[in-house]
Amino acid sequence: MVKEVYKKALREMLKHKRYEHSLRSAQTAGELAGRYGADRDKAWIAGLLHDISREQSPDTIREWATLDKGALTSYEEAHFNVLHSYASAWYCSNKLGIDDQSVLNAIRFHTTGAAGMDLLAKVVFAADYLEPGRDHLSSRKRGELLNLSIDDLVVSVLESTRFYLESKDIPMSPDSWELYRELTKR
Repeated sequence: MVKEVYKKALREMLKHKRYEHSLRSAQTAGELAGRYGADRDKAWIAGLLHDISREQSPDTIREWATLDKGALTSYEEAHFNVLHSYASAWYCSNKLGIDDQSVLNAIRFHTTGAAGMDLLAKVVFAADYLEPGRDHLSSRKRGELLNLSIDDLVVSVLESTRFYLESKDIPMSPDSWELYRELTKR
């Protein structure tokens, strides 16, 4: 079964803690997909594999990210932690043979988001934030968030991310800002 192949690849590339996060993200993505009308299997796969490159060497992550997207932006050069999403998309495409662009984009945009994201990408973006192993949300707050529309949920995640980054004196990604503006101009 293809899901077992992906789990095996993930186990080989990640330490136990991040592997467990990936399993919970896959489960959460599948649940959110059911709630919002996205493809559950694709959501599960993208949720599972979103961090597959996360524990590679910085040089490898930078190389794979550059292969995936071409030139890196000045923000990406200055904020290395966002590159693993592109590196993971490249790995999934080139090493695992995933050719579904919706799945690859969900992996690619799970960290910062991007204007024009489809429903699957929004689901995976939210699932990474909401998975129950994360300790930044109470179960009450998580439940409140799950009552929002997918766009309002993504906006809430972006606002929380902005607050967190600002507390660390880190600017939010231009891609995140574009997505935020897109979703709030109603």
